[in-house]
Amino acid sequence: MRGGNPLATATTVLVPGIPWIGPGERPLISYQEAIDGLGSHCNPSFTIRTGLMKETSLMGQFLAAGMAVTMPDFDGKKNTIMSPSEGYMVLDGIRATQRAGMGLERAPIGMWGYSGGGNSTASAAEAHGSYAPELNIRASAQGGVPGDKVEIAPFAMSGKQFQANFTGWLAVSGLAREYPDFDEVLRSNLTEDGLRVLEDLSDRCLYTTFFTTLPRPVGEYLKDQAVLQNPVLQRVLRESSLGQPAVMPRMPILMWHSTTDQLLPAEFASDPVAAKYCAAGVELRYIKVPATEHISAEIIPELGTVAWLTAVVAGADPGPRVC
Repeated sequence: MRGGNPLATATTVLVPGIPWIGPGERPLISYQEAIDGLGSHCNPSFTIRTGLMKETSLMGQFLAAGMAVTMPDFDGKKNTIMSPSEGYMVLDGIRATQRAGMGLERAPIGMWGYSGGGNSTASAAEAHGSYAPELNIRASAQGGVPGDKVEIAPFAMSGKQFQANFTGWLAVSGLAREYPDFDEVLRSNLTEDGLRVLEDLSDRCLYTTFFTTLPRPVGEYLKDQAVLQNPVLQRVLRESSLGQPAVMPRMPILMWHSTTDQLLPAEFASDPVAAKYCAAGVELRYIKVPATEHISAEIIPELGTVAWLTAVVAGADPGPRVC
């Protein structure tokens, strides 16, 4: 669903050939890969079949425990990165999986995602109560979440941290595909070189996007830096930010973030969301991972996050809240 209108996307379902030996039905994990690309061939429905899926070993831990996994193409056919519709596509992927006649109709559900996958996971956790309350989602583990996009945008577009240039281009490209008025304002304020960069990125995946944008801050390709204060851009950034009062998660949440994240500094990304969740009484656990950067903060705590989600989905107590 985008803007209240239906759309088509895909999800890939993996059921291990080993039994689930835990209590109850075999669980179902919705695993959101950090797609981080603007081409349709960047989606897991393609990469998992071609051996290019970069998070196979992490996702495989759920399969090794006997759990089923569904992997949605949560950015849809247009790859609308960072948009609110990501959450709806995650939830619809779970719905489709449970209706597909694979014996997962009564499966308890968990969600896991990091970075771009964390954004879609958190979006789904927030949309769950109003959009798909019938789904038995017991917990969500979401790390490196790009939560407050109003704050992230100026940093990611400024060139202050060259690796964050990737975040800036990816976010504005994805949101422009989701919001036509955002696209119009963006294109009218990009220089000719900026428009060429935008077009060049339009069908690229993670690695070539990263190295293409590394020396190219978005801000250097804007005709007027004040465009960030444009009412259309500000509205879209607010709408796509997490922690909206009307859609707080109703399930146990585990969030984690690097204390020294170079792509998405915690003070702009997860910290504001965690504060809003605490104020709203969300069942939140929030871990700050020291001595790391964005990538290592996914890998270092992965065993703990996988173990927590597995245990909670199987019926264990989620543990004390952070607030």
